[in-house]
Amino acid sequence: MTFRRRIALLAGLSFVAAVIACSVVGYLTVRRQMVAQIDSDLLRRATDEPLALPELAGASEARRPGLALRARRGQPLPTDVLFQVVRADGTITTPPTQTDELPVDAADEAIATRPDGTTRLRTVSIDGERYRMVTASTGRQVAVQIARPLHEVEATLSRFALALVAVSISGTVLAAAVGWWVARRSARPVEQLTRAAEHVADTLEFDVPLAATHDDEIGQLTASISHMLAALKLSREQQQRLVVDASHELRTPLTSIRTNVDLLRRSDLDDATRAEIVSDIRTEVEELTELTAELVQLATDTRQVEQEVEVDMGALAQRVAERASKRTGQVVTVSGPGWLAWGRPTMLERAVQNLVDNACKWNPRGTPIEIVVTQGSLSVRDHGPGIPPAERERIFERFYRTDAARAMPGSGLGLAIVRQVIEAHDGTISVDDTVPGPGAVFTIRF
Repeated sequence: MTFRRRIALLAGLSFVAAVIACSVVGYLTVRRQMVAQIDSDLLRRATDEPLALPELAGASEARRPGLALRARRGQPLPTDVLFQVVRADGTITTPPTQTDELPVDAADEAIATRPDGTTRLRTVSIDGERYRMVTASTGRQVAVQIARPLHEVEATLSRFALALVAVSISGTVLAAAVGWWVARRSARPVEQLTRAAEHVADTLEFDVPLAATHDDEIGQLTASISHMLAALKLSREQQQRLVVDASHELRTPLTSIRTNVDLLRRSDLDDATRAEIVSDIRTEVEELTELTAELVQLATDTRQVEQEVEVDMGALAQRVAERASKRTGQVVTVSGPGWLAWGRPTMLERAVQNLVDNACKWNPRGTPIEIVVTQGSLSVRDHGPGIPPAERERIFERFYRTDAARAMPGSGLGLAIVRQVIEAHDGTISVDDTVPGPGAVFTIRF
């Protein structure tokens, strides 16, 4: 079943359930009110209306408060009710013109023996017709019964029930139409999203216009999908740029290796020249290996395979410093109180290692590279020539190199990896001049 049909069906069923509930409550309320009116009329008749029952011998002079029963010969009886007298001994007396006898049980006989004003209301059936009957005590070992037929009430309730059924059917049809209309309007944004998703899946084109026209859940979903498509488009553009840049950067060492291999094929080379060519090939292979590793680092989302843990940034900086000192012979110092960060240790160590390696390229021999670890930040300072202000943002781009860096080994990916790692940890990376003296300070802040 489609989403549109489900909405229409749920709307229709909800309306039908509400109409049925209201109809039942309305019918029962009207029925109760109509029966209450009949009960009130019966009680009034039993207490206030004169009754001409000649069979009540000796009661013509009775003046009783509460139940004003006057047995006066010659007064006509009302024709819309049935009358009957029940004595405590079970004797029943009905008017001579009345052919139907009202039902009497032990509770009615007991009422005859009770004080004046005791009443009992109930519904009875006489010859297949329903009556509402009151039994009222006179206080003289006699009870009066008055019954009124319910056919008018039942006829009225039947017409009312038919009207409710008609209204329910009409309302159901209207609810179905309104539900279908609402479903169409509600499902339209979902259908647009479906078409957009199918278009992206078929064409791999992420330039799909999606406008969030409503400030509701569907609008939020549309905005989220639009942002997702924009992120996918940016990711694909970055991947394409990475491939293009990587192919460009790989071409140089590969060309050099091919040229050197062609030279090695010559038979007239002396041993010194051959050794020099082999050394150049080894150097190019090492740079190619480093470049490949960095490309893999950029293309791989380490967040998917490494869990976040508590990382001692002071101890991490100390490990990086010792490793860099052994590899390059540079003096790398670590200072500061240190701090505990919550992150992915391999990624963070790679970022700090890249900063220190970059500092080792530019730092003059005999001058220490300084790592300062304070609460919430880590900085790496070198004493090299520094970075011009116009290039401080671009040095974090992939494969970007300053004019001075083109003559030095490297892939131009180290600082790009640093920024990727730090941004993955919701941090920032910045570079400033050292004060005082030459050099640059790279600062990571979380």
